[in-house]
Amino acid sequence: MPLIQTIKARAREIAWLRRGYCRLLGTYERLKPTRRRLPEPAPTLQSLRNLADQAARRNLEQFLASGRTWHFPSSENPVVSVVIPVFNRADLTLQCLEALAAEASVGLEVIVIDNASSDETPGLFAAIEGIRYVRNQRNLHFLDGSNQGASLARGTFILFLNSDTALVRGCLAVAVDTARTLPRVGAVGGRLLLPDGTLQEAGSMVWNDGTCLGYGRGDDPARAVYQFRRPVDFCSGAFLLTPRALFEELDGFDVDFRPAYYEEVDYCLRLWETGYSVIYEPRAMVWHFEFASSTRVDATRLMEDRRALLVSKHSSTLSRRASPGTKAVLEARRVPNRGQLRVLWIDERIPHSEYGAGYPRAREILRALHNLGHAVTMYPAVFQEPGESWPHIYRELPRDIEVAALTGFGPEGLEQFLIDRQTYYDRVFVSRPETMRAIRKIARDRPELIAWHTVVYDAEAIFANRERLEAQVNGVPMTEAEYRSRLSSEMSLANDVSWITTVSQAEAAAFAASGVKRTAIVGHVVVPRQSLRAFKDRAGILFVGAIHGNGGPNHDAVMWFCESVLPILRRNGIEDIFYVVGFNRMTRSERFRRDGVEIVGQVDALDDWYDRCRVFVAPTRFAAGIPLKVVEAVAAGIPAVITPLLSQQLGWSRGDPLPTAEAPEQFAAEVARLLTDEAHWHRTKTEAAVTVGRRFSASVMENALRTVIGDVEPCHRP
Repeated sequence: MPLIQTIKARAREIAWLRRGYCRLLGTYERLKPTRRRLPEPAPTLQSLRNLADQAARRNLEQFLASGRTWHFPSSENPVVSVVIPVFNRADLTLQCLEALAAEASVGLEVIVIDNASSDETPGLFAAIEGIRYVRNQRNLHFLDGSNQGASLARGTFILFLNSDTALVRGCLAVAVDTARTLPRVGAVGGRLLLPDGTLQEAGSMVWNDGTCLGYGRGDDPARAVYQFRRPVDFCSGAFLLTPRALFEELDGFDVDFRPAYYEEVDYCLRLWETGYSVIYEPRAMVWHFEFASSTRVDATRLMEDRRALLVSKHSSTLSRRASPGTKAVLEARRVPNRGQLRVLWIDERIPHSEYGAGYPRAREILRALHNLGHAVTMYPAVFQEPGESWPHIYRELPRDIEVAALTGFGPEGLEQFLIDRQTYYDRVFVSRPETMRAIRKIARDRPELIAWHTVVYDAEAIFANRERLEAQVNGVPMTEAEYRSRLSSEMSLANDVSWITTVSQAEAAAFAASGVKRTAIVGHVVVPRQSLRAFKDRAGILFVGAIHGNGGPNHDAVMWFCESVLPILRRNGIEDIFYVVGFNRMTRSERFRRDGVEIVGQVDALDDWYDRCRVFVAPTRFAAGIPLKVVEAVAAGIPAVITPLLSQQLGWSRGDPLPTAEAPEQFAAEVARLLTDEAHWHRTKTEAAVTVGRRFSASVMENALRTVIGDVEPCHRP
């Protein structure tokens, strides 16, 4: 599509101009003589509209001159009925339809209501088949034209679409999926982009006086604050998807608002008052050129009259909305659920599962907080990963969680973030010692930014204990004084917080011994699954864990198994390959390959490996927290051999199901038995899966989190 390609190219050019303009200007001021010319200013929004106007016009002229007939890809059983009221501007209508055709796989019927156009519009539709074209004798405007089109619709959903829009590919499929999968969705809107690449709106809010604001207008649409899905007061009628049955039940757009203005605001407020939600879906992106497509007389007076009507009709609902003002925008950008808390989770990095080291647990806590109905923001405060992208960020997180990442955030932006959102959050979780140190550093200079009575310290693990074991394994044990000093320093991070969450009873007891009064155990979540792969169809020994280099618990575990356990297995005739799966930067691993060791590295999914191998091993000699990979492996249906350290961290007793061994000979014997004794293999994997499923369920985690946040009243009321 020439227009969209042109706009995208110009948007990239504008971004470059904006970044470089100040730098170039500063260079100019330093250079003499003053004959040097300043750079040309960046194109204005209006100039880009003019460019889009010209491109659309050329596109229409070429289409009509070709004399061809276009067969629009319609569906006999449409999922979505697209209703497009038009008045003149056939060039924009053609551009809109060309973009819409790329969404045909959703299952479309298109209904065009021509409000007595006097341009090439009739001729255009004489050359297009597969679209229901209705020509009115007079201009019914947007409201009545939309209702007229909706009365002809057959789809499960109706999409109201302006003719001066162009859908970004995949937009409609995402909107339909959101409407289908979330509970009681009344309407879905998208991220509307202006021709200069800036934002028109990311959902909209209505104030208590009936005035409205499109969230983010004129801002960079790629910013984190516009990337997460959320319930909003209303979305623009330029792109608004709603269930057809519900639209009919509510009698469509209220004719009291004819000829136009506020009809979609009124409809969305009626949805809320009926118990349905209006959802902003950021992945549904739409170019909106904002060209006038209808004749409107005295628009200012009309808008004021319709605003007064809205206030009169929805006085009870609007009385609970905020007064207009920039300070209220942050809170008003989403409609809260009853009893919903605003929760901030600050961690070292985005909790991708491939990082291991407790990040899968952090991911599950975020999911649990979301499942409990709270509005969650996640801030990665220590590490900012190179090459991160929004699809990757949301690969494992619910789309409704706000992730404060990429441009403007990270370690350098944490203090400003806390300034901008001071008093906004009801609960603030700070996970891991390094993150808490960053928070305390800010609090030393700006104590007003941290309300410690709202802070929960998620210790994740007591790292001093791991460091003590690591030093012992490496042959340079800590002195008691050194250990006590490190432990005391770590425990002091919990001073003044309201709660401590830990991963095990042993670590909760350690914090309690240091004087912490309120601790809660928040472990991990797994869902046991029934693996269909039989014992005879499996082979191999599996280790899973991230190895970030030489050193650390996982590297030590793999090296110890290869050097101390595997030779014993080989002497006893066990030839199974030892697979090391997960992010891996260890060196000098080639020497083990001849002994049947395969360094697989990072994989997209682990289920195939859990089903392929016969035994999982966790030969961990020092670690903190809980062994999440053991829990996940057992839940996936593969039995494991673990060390006494891991058994203790899991809180298991002698009667619990997994074989436990410490000495190389004993560890090798337990692995060999699981590899060769089918009855023992079945019994071990079944009993272990039952135990894990009971202790690491979503309900156990959610109940623990309810305890932690249950004594906080929301600082806002829906």
